[in-house]
Amino acid sequence: MKIYILPILFIQILLCLSCGSGKNEMIFSESESLLETDPDSALSVLRSILYPEELNAEEYNRYILLKIQAEYKLYQDITSDSTILSVKEYYLKKEDIHNIALSAYYCGCYYNECDNKEKALKNYLVALDYVEKDSDSKLKGLIHSAIGNVLLNQLDVEDAICYFRKSTDFYKQAIDIKNEANSYIQIGDCYQYLEKPDSALYYYVECLNLIDKKKMYKEQFCVRQNIGVLYSRNGEYLKAVNFLKEALLYESDQENRIKTYNVLAEVYAQNGQLDSAYIYINQSLQKKDNIKDVSVKASLYEILSSIQEQQGCYFDALESHKNYSDNLLSIFACKVNNNLLDFQKKYDYEKVRLHNVQLKLNRTYLIINLVIALSVIFVVIFVFYRRNNFNKKKIIIKNII
Repeated sequence: MKIYILPILFIQILLCLSCGSGKNEMIFSESESLLETDPDSALSVLRSILYPEELNAEEYNRYILLKIQAEYKLYQDITSDSTILSVKEYYLKKEDIHNIALSAYYCGCYYNECDNKEKALKNYLVALDYVEKDSDSKLKGLIHSAIGNVLLNQLDVEDAICYFRKSTDFYKQAIDIKNEANSYIQIGDCYQYLEKPDSALYYYVECLNLIDKKKMYKEQFCVRQNIGVLYSRNGEYLKAVNFLKEALLYESDQENRIKTYNVLAEVYAQNGQLDSAYIYINQSLQKKDNIKDVSVKASLYEILSSIQEQQGCYFDALESHKNYSDNLLSIFACKVNNNLLDFQKKYDYEKVRLHNVQLKLNRTYLIINLVIALSVIFVVIFVFYRRNNFNKKKIIIKNII
């Protein structure tokens, strides 16, 4: 029976591999089901795969595509790992229309986060070409919105509006109210930029009608704040104040509330109501230590300086303007540091990747050595078995003779 040890061992290895593949399929399916509602849990499920580098090509590319989707939805940094670029190439070779569109879209997101708008747009357009052959309305909406944002960044506002409008149609088909509402806000913002307040207000109101009485607090806050800013630019200060105060009812995040306090203070200051302006700027000042966004703090001191100047407190205004200038310098320094951190992250990622490759090679060598050892044992057992049989036969023949 000893000669059957090696075949049984190989069968067990195959069964283990088969079980691993089935487990991976369960992990991917579970992660996909959680992506939209709970991306944090989706990412946790994916992390249960300890060595993704050991997956086969199909599983590995699926893993990377799911991982970047979850990270992007969680607003995590996706610039430290460029593997998504090779994922797109994999699906192009496979001629998998849906996954080409999806991976090209996330390649665009990767380049957009890297601040390479040209390559981002190129990938979004590739995604657009393929998604037209697909039936995923939500993905079509996301791609059109992404192209609109890049065009808006390039100040091509008219074309951006066209893409945002198309995105609303696709979001309607997908019954995706949240993204449809955000597209209306983006169209309104574009018209504000073009100084067409009536058109901007029309789309803001469309958004309000869509999300009214729904628990979409972020969108409720955003659209009301934008309407408040619109009215303040038109000199309709009372309407502006009412919408800005309404916006505060939908926002619990301290930093966003401080932004609204700053706008309210600015509106009151423009209207000559300096006492009211001070009330809101003081609320911002009381919470200034909690402000992480340096640009918000800079805006705070700029508005405070303006109020103090109007009151004739020139020394205080000068001090506040100095704080404003210091924060502007901090913004510049942060950008430089972020660029250095990006390089450091990429370097660290390569170190980890190479370390994992080395571990994989070590495990491979171990398995090879184990197989060689088992093969040698098998040969020794087989030779011993044959010799033993031969000797037995020899003894039997001798006894017969």
